[in-house]
Amino acid sequence: MAGPDVEFMTKECTAGTKFLFLRGKTTKEIYEDKSVTLSANSPSYSTVKDWVALFKKGHSRTDAEDCPGWPLVATVPENMDAIYSMI
Repeated sequence: MAGPDVEFMTKECTAGTKFLFLRGKTTKEIYEDKSVTLSANSPSYSTVKDWVALFKKGHSRTDAEDCPGWPLVATVPENMDAIYSMI
């Protein structure tokens, strides 16, 4: 089990999901494994379900560039302030 100071990035979490998917685990089994291992840092069931659906469709990359429609940056107050100042 991961220690409390370990932080997992989305790419790492997606790669772990892909590994378990390739091992034949179901979406529910993958979600339960991540919930036990990562506790509060684990992705939601719907996120795991979305990742598994992509792998079933043949997607093989685990980074955001392979996922059209997913935002590459987050909306943060600093970005919002910069946009509002331009307008």
